[in-house]
Amino acid sequence: MKEAIEIGKSYLFHGRMIYLGEVVEVTLFDIVVKKCSWMQDMGIRMGELLSGGIVDATELEIAPPEDLVTLPRGSFARFPWHHELPSRSQ
Repeated sequence: MKEAIEIGKSYLFHGRMIYLGEVVEVTLFDIVVKKCSWMQDMGIRMGELLSGGIVDATELEIAPPEDLVTLPRGSFARFPWHHELPSRSQ
């Protein structure tokens, strides 16, 4: 059974792209996150992310912290993210 998505917790969302963010709202169809960053290149960068974590934000696109990003709920695998979220934009 899948664990419930908890508001206020951070997750890595894996689909066609990888997203990191803190959940602020969950609806029947969407997950809304803040402090969102994403990785567009799923090749080498993804392997580096999963093996070494995020050393800095050079490999990620980062939304301004006040922006909310809506992700379609059914199209992502999600994993709890127990690390600090990236905070600087490139």
